[in-house]
Amino acid sequence: MLKPGGVFPDLSFSRLDAAPWALREARRELTLISVIRGYFCTYCHDGMRDLEQAVDAFNAIDIDVLATSTDDALTAADMKERLGLDRLAVGYGLTEADIRQLGLFATVRNDKLFAEPAILIARRDGSVYAVFQNSISCGRTDIARLLEGLKLLAPTGFPLRGNA
Repeated sequence: MLKPGGVFPDLSFSRLDAAPWALREARRELTLISVIRGYFCTYCHDGMRDLEQAVDAFNAIDIDVLATSTDDALTAADMKERLGLDRLAVGYGLTEADIRQLGLFATVRNDKLFAEPAILIARRDGSVYAVFQNSISCGRTDIARLLEGLKLLAPTGFPLRGNA
């Protein structure tokens, strides 16, 4: 399990239309990584649309945004097109090893493993800032409320919480 202030795993995530994402190459102070179950999950669609609408607002407070899943590149590209995700960086190919390193909940259905929803926020220095996890498809983090709170914390340098 990732803990605020702990070390974020040294992983890279494949992305559509861009080089793979790696925290060691982060451009902004924080990176928000939304792990979704996959394109098959209609609950995930709403979350992806919410993130799409908020990308510029997150960027304005020095937070990069990426969404990823175990989907393959073709499925991720189809999702990006069908959901109209023009600003949101969309990743694909999350592996079981990645899921385990990130301490995410996972499910096997039809002999396929996928991660349950999570929002992970990592600092550019390689540490964990915040973790929001679900063990089922519903009960997601409200992106608008999360953004509202992070806007309040941004001027103070995003002080660490939840690390005691």
